[in-house]
Amino acid sequence: MKRHPAFWLTVFLAMFYVLTSNLRITSSDGETMFQVTRALGNGRVDLAPGILPPVDTVLADSTDTLIPYTLIGRDGRTYSKYRLGQSLAALPLYLAGTAWRAMTGTGHAPRSFALLLNSLLTAGTAGLLLVMTRDLGHTIRTGVMLALAYGLCSPAWVYTHTFFSETLVTFLLTGAALAMVRFTRRETVGWLALAGGALGLALLTRVSTAVALPAFGVYVAMFWRKKRLPWQSMVRQASVAAMAIGIGAGLMLAYNLIRFGNLFDFGYHTNNWQTPFFSGLYGLTLSPGKGILWYAPVILLGLVGFRPFARRWLPEAVLCAGVSAGYVLLHSAYTYWEGGWSWGPRLILPALPFILLPAISILGQRNQAKAAELGLALLLVFGLLVQIPAVGSNYALTLQQAFAASPDEFQERVLYQPMHSPLIGQWAALLQVIGNLRNPDARTLLADLLAQTQPDDSLLLADSATDALRLQRQAILAFNLPDLWLVSSPWLGQERAP
Repeated sequence: MKRHPAFWLTVFLAMFYVLTSNLRITSSDGETMFQVTRALGNGRVDLAPGILPPVDTVLADSTDTLIPYTLIGRDGRTYSKYRLGQSLAALPLYLAGTAWRAMTGTGHAPRSFALLLNSLLTAGTAGLLLVMTRDLGHTIRTGVMLALAYGLCSPAWVYTHTFFSETLVTFLLTGAALAMVRFTRRETVGWLALAGGALGLALLTRVSTAVALPAFGVYVAMFWRKKRLPWQSMVRQASVAAMAIGIGAGLMLAYNLIRFGNLFDFGYHTNNWQTPFFSGLYGLTLSPGKGILWYAPVILLGLVGFRPFARRWLPEAVLCAGVSAGYVLLHSAYTYWEGGWSWGPRLILPALPFILLPAISILGQRNQAKAAELGLALLLVFGLLVQIPAVGSNYALTLQQAFAASPDEFQERVLYQPMHSPLIGQWAALLQVIGNLRNPDARTLLADLLAQTQPDDSLLLADSATDALRLQRQAILAFNLPDLWLVSSPWLGQERAP
């Protein structure tokens, strides 16, 4: 452990995440990206006609999905509207699952293997944070505390249950930051190329990653200024970084061209910048339903520790501040700043390691006052408790129930009224699914649902058709069983298609 702490921490967290994962997709975004992985595994980029993700909520008198997840391309074929990165990253796992299915006959292996991706990436991000802590001169103990604060006391743990692409972007940006730190210490251009490659792949995953690029540019410029490099060296190093970034960026543009015949057609064809800035800023930071302060209270450690961190590591402080501010400011004006039906502010998840990193200046202090140690412990415990109900039960259950109860007031209630926040409601959801396991009638009802319906069947859930919702069978099961594969697999095992 002392010789390779980051490796063993990553292994531990990966095993923990896998054991507490759900091995299923309950979001339309994730299902769409998985279908692209499946298509790539079959040697194609487009999707088979008629493939649409499971729709969480469709009005009973409508057949239209709330959001178009697929688009018709220039050649008349069906394509995902999302970037390629997440689907491409899952491909090796999907192919491994395909090989496993061929050897064992386990039909759901390709899907299950692919769904391990975010667990592995989150564990890897925690390991990278530990390595970066050590590179900045702090102890293994400090690095482990930081890594666990990120990996268990923030929404990062919850997003191991998803196939959302923010987890991959977070891993790539953290890896790019570590490579940049090593470049400035070792002055080896290979580290700069690695950082550029990671940033390019992040662009291939989500184009919004571009908001982080200026902070990395400023970081390198500060290094150049400190070293007083000749302009020839700066040009050479900048060229290496640009070429590395260009690999991922080029693939992104090529994918756009293949799909839509336009390098700069990213698949989003609506006005996505309609939120008043300060409304979005409040929503992302302090709102009861999405505020990062409530979903990841450990960020207070990073905010309090920023000043002493900046005194010792100014370039790294500028990098952390630039990436964090870029993500928050960009998404404060985004129409869908809340990130849909997600746990906390999903879209700014990639900024979380950068908000947390300055906390090492606090975590690394010895002989702290008792009050400071107590405050630190309370923040970590509170952060852990916040995630438990969302890991134990599908975090969309609270949202689905709130929408069914009051569709017109859903957004206002869930986002801005503390008593309707998922932070409270999800504990009730957890108790509900636990009660289902203890209730013989509930177990029988779920078993009958599996026996009497097909996976793609939709069921009407209401006495009145005017406000009823149609939910796919898979969604109903996901809402009423624990979000842990070890517990729910007896019912859900047959739900995972090959």
